[in-house]
Amino acid sequence: MYKKFLEGELVALCVPEEKAIGEDLWHQWFNDVDRHAATQHAIFPNHESTQREILQSLAGDKSRVTLLITGTDGLKASGVISLQNIDFRVRSAEIAIIMSSSSRTELPRLSALEAMALLTEHGFVSLGLDRIYAGQAYPLLASWNKALELIGYKTEGLSRGAFVRGHSVQDIVSITCHYDVATQIIHRRGSLWGDTSKIKSAMKRQPKAGFADSLDSVLREMSDEHYSFLER
Repeated sequence: MYKKFLEGELVALCVPEEKAIGEDLWHQWFNDVDRHAATQHAIFPNHESTQREILQSLAGDKSRVTLLITGTDGLKASGVISLQNIDFRVRSAEIAIIMSSSSRTELPRLSALEAMALLTEHGFVSLGLDRIYAGQAYPLLASWNKALELIGYKTEGLSRGAFVRGHSVQDIVSITCHYDVATQIIHRRGSLWGDTSKIKSAMKRQPKAGFADSLDSVLREMSDEHYSFLER
């Protein structure tokens, strides 16, 4: 059983240990080419020795918080989540998550989203951050981007053609959760997650199109109109 650091309704976030590599094949999660079409992983093979080096480096690293994602029993690691590039001067950090290919059968639906909520809240409440951000390949991760809206993440911009993997070129959506937004949600739900029923209720109220989809459409129209002077 892993040592639990943060506990939720669907998952526990646990302290990384050696057995995550030997027993749960942590290093292999980054070698699934099909699963990582929207990331920069699985381009070069990740080795067990490399993962052990990363594990050893975590102990004294105050620029990141890395935790394993398990079921509530804490028995098997099915993913990893981290706050990285923590900058206490500007009170910001980047959040990232990777789930194993078997996580869909090992963990309940919405587990990845709850993991994001747990670590995001920890970043605000315990680390004193004001801003937690990430970049998403778009439109490959449009549905995940929309899901993150449920826990307070908002689309703040689009970078055209900024995600490149082989010959596949996608845009990147910049998403951010701000402390003031998170605290409002926590006040209403009791925590950033609340519980599954509250998340599902929010889903029913959520617009059909994610904000990134709407922003993409509006920006294309505005861009065509504004830069039409260059066509003359």
